[in-house]
Amino acid sequence: MSYVSSYVSAFGSPREHTTLVQNLPERRTSGLWLLNFALVIRALTHTIRKNLYFRNAATMIPIQPPMPDIAPTETVVDMIRNRAQQNPTAEALVCGDTRLTWAEFDTRVNRVANALLARGIGKGERVAVLSPNSIAYAEIFIGALRAGACVAPMSSMASSDALAKMMTDCGAKVLFLAQQYRDLAGGFLDELDIHKIALDFEADG
Repeated sequence: MSYVSSYVSAFGSPREHTTLVQNLPERRTSGLWLLNFALVIRALTHTIRKNLYFRNAATMIPIQPPMPDIAPTETVVDMIRNRAQQNPTAEALVCGDTRLTWAEFDTRVNRVANALLARGIGKGERVAVLSPNSIAYAEIFIGALRAGACVAPMSSMASSDALAKMMTDCGAKVLFLAQQYRDLAGGFLDELDIHKIALDFEADG
């Protein structure tokens, strides 16, 4: 497998869901039971969509979720950039012994965004990430958004075959891969004609 460069972020396992489906009891009236269940769910969904209510004695009290007085006008990317300008030396991220200020975080996010744009990965493109939570994951996530791309987090709980299908389905143009999942992704990496970037290890290419 080859990588473009070296970089110096689930739901339960699909097998669990399959097991749950296979363990459903078989009944002669299963068809009728499922139909009734579907009708109940449909009725509940219709009620919930109309409004949420809380029953207090005989009074039906509508529940409205809290809303800000002023609608947000900034994206997450804008907020990070503004925080870096307003309070550059304040601590933004802490992971183990690594600490980044807002200015440092913003600079590293820009580096990721520029690297993606240089490879033709911009607005509307997908960026896949197979990595544990880390500062690097945060930089990639926000950097991809800053470049206009969408992030497709890959589940480390999925099998190699399932990950291969996820990669094909999302149409990612680049995969950021962490060392600890290298073997998990090894079964399909060579079949992907995309950019592959190693997060925390060196690789040929």
